[in-house]
Amino acid sequence: MNFWNLLARATTTCMLMSALLVPASTLANTNDPIQVVHVNGLADVDERSYAGIVRGMDLFEQRRAMAPNAELRFELQPIRARTVMKNIKLQVTDGSTSIPVTLADDLSFTVPRLANMPVARAQLRSNRRKDTLLWRARIRTPGLPPNTRRLGDLRLEWHVDYVSNLGPHWISPGAKVMMAMMERPYEMKGLQHLFLADRPLFGVTMIAGARRHVLSSDMLYLTEMNSVLPAFLLSLWKDREFIKDRAFDLPLSDASWPDDTLVVFDHMDDMTSASSAPTASEASQ
Repeated sequence: MNFWNLLARATTTCMLMSALLVPASTLANTNDPIQVVHVNGLADVDERSYAGIVRGMDLFEQRRAMAPNAELRFELQPIRARTVMKNIKLQVTDGSTSIPVTLADDLSFTVPRLANMPVARAQLRSNRRKDTLLWRARIRTPGLPPNTRRLGDLRLEWHVDYVSNLGPHWISPGAKVMMAMMERPYEMKGLQHLFLADRPLFGVTMIAGARRHVLSSDMLYLTEMNSVLPAFLLSLWKDREFIKDRAFDLPLSDASWPDDTLVVFDHMDDMTSASSAPTASEASQ
C-alpha cells in the first residue's frame, strides 16, 4: 500500500464514529405552536450544535434521492454497556430559553426548525453528562424485511452525521480540513466508517439482485480499525467491547453497489435462539 493510501486510511479512520463539519444554511420559519420553558444554566452536559443539526437536515433534503422513501430522524445510543437509557430529556436552548424535543420510546427524535432563537448560541442539550451518549442520524426506508437496511440510506445517514458534527469531539484538525473539501466524502477510496447495528452481530450480507457478498471478518468488530489506529485513539471509546460487538464497515465508495442494495444483518441472539430451538423430530416427541 502506498504512502497516500496509508495517509488517507489513517486520517479518515480518525472520524470513524462519524462526523464533522459543514456547509452553511438558513433556518426555516415554523408556524406551529411551541412550548417555551425557562431553564437554569447547566455545565458539563452532553449536547450538540443546533446549527449543525439543521445543516444535516438541509443536506437530507438536498440528497433525498438517495433515500426517496425514508424520513430523517436522529437517535441516541449508549456509549457504555452500563449506561441507563431512561428518563433522558432533550431541549433546544440558548442558555436562557428552552424548547422541549420529544424523545420516542426507541430513543429517536426529530428537531424543530426555529427562526426565533440565536443560532450561534443554540444547542441541542440532554440532561446527561458529557460523553455519555452517542448521537446519530437515522435514515430508514419503511417496508424492508426484518434486520435489513438499504445502502443508499446508510450512505446518506453517514453524510448527515458528518455535516451535523454528531460524532465525538476528538477528530483531528487535519481530518477536518481534508473532509471539508469533499462534497461526497463517503466516496473516498479506502474510507472506513463505524456503523453500529442495533444488536451484536454474527454477520452482514450485501444483496443487489443476484449478486451477494458476505462481509469479511476485517469489516466487522473494529478488526480493521484495530490494525490502523494507534492504541490511544482506540482508547477514546468509553466501552470498546460494547461498541465492537455491533460494529461493521461497508464499501461505501464502491459504485458497483447501487443505493438499492440491501444490507442484511444476522444477529448473535438470533443465531443462538436458532441453535437452541428443538428439531422437528424432537418437537414431535
